Amino acid sequence: MGQQQLLLLVLTTIIVGLATVAGFNAYQESRKQSATDHITQKAIEIAMDVQVYARRPGTHRSENTTGDSDLVVDFGELSHYETDGSAHDGDHVDPYATYSLNGHSTLPEGYNPDACPENSSVNTVEAYSRAHDVSVCVSITGTTVDDLTTGVAE
Repeated sequence: MGQQQLLLLVLTTIIVGLATVAGFNAYQESRKQSATDHITQKAIEIAMDVQVYARRPGTHRSENTTGDSDLVVDFGELSHYETDGSAHDGDHVDPYATYSLNGHSTLPEGYNPDACPENSSVNTVEAYSRAHDVSVCVSITGTTVDDLTTGVAE
């Protein structure tokens, strides 16, 4: 083989290697963004379920509603969310994150409080993903869609 062919082979190998590394990095960023989007969507879903619960007539609510505000509930009132005994008491866990409702005394381990737009400890859904190191907070101030504020901290 001539020098020109060897140079071309080495150059092609370097270009393919760099393209592979760039593709891998793009995949990792896309994966993290996808997980963040999923966690945010799930937190908004939980917040909207709290709003639906708050709009129910008092006779259709469970007797263990916590706090003074109609919005303050826990996962016990939202029966379709399972809680994991190995997680913090009363937290909902899915494959992406741990979700805490209404500022439990113990937030998900590693949770960054800067994610919460108003740093409110009540009427919030907090989520933390250890695998993706992202914190999500949805602040609930009322019973309409406009009463939800979302924050993310990475």
